[in-house]
Amino acid sequence: MIKKLTVTGVIGACVCIYECSTPVVTKHVAGDSVACVDHSSLILWGTAWRSNQKEPERRRSIARQAITNFFTTNFAIAPDSILEQIQGRDPVALSDTEILNFAQTSTHKWRQIVLIRVEELGPLIVIYPSPILWEGGTETRMRIRVLDIAPPALKTDVSLHRRDTGAFVLRGTGSLNHDLEFTLKEVFGEKCESRQIR
Repeated sequence: MIKKLTVTGVIGACVCIYECSTPVVTKHVAGDSVACVDHSSLILWGTAWRSNQKEPERRRSIARQAITNFFTTNFAIAPDSILEQIQGRDPVALSDTEILNFAQTSTHKWRQIVLIRVEELGPLIVIYPSPILWEGGTETRMRIRVLDIAPPALKTDVSLHRRDTGAFVLRGTGSLNHDLEFTLKEVFGEKCESRQIR
């Protein structure tokens, strides 16, 4: 009987690695809660990691893949309209005036700018002094701002924090690209019908 319970417990723990987590999203919004994007959108993104962030370049590479895949697949935005540098500078370090000037003087006919700042992207483990000794999963934190180019106007400013965690869940970096895309869907969940590509 003891052996049977032990095996069952191990199986249950293994299932929890993949099935027992629950995503929770905290969202703070100024302006529109859902943003509309299409082929006329310029996507600018960068990172603002905490000072002790582990493997920042690896996480940046995951973010690059996820952001590019999300906007090219769901909204037919060309890869050359998804930028992580403007003239050698990180977009998240630029002012709105500098970003708008870049877009307005470009040969592209962009109508709006999406600025994404990725602040957290990684596995998460929290230790508790309780019967549930630890909780794990993944965590994504970002800020998304949407600017109209002409006339210049801030349409959306959203801070997002998504945690997909559960008791005794253990997860590595393999799901982070999907976690980031799920977080983006909280803001870019649908297209504007009048601007949708047919």
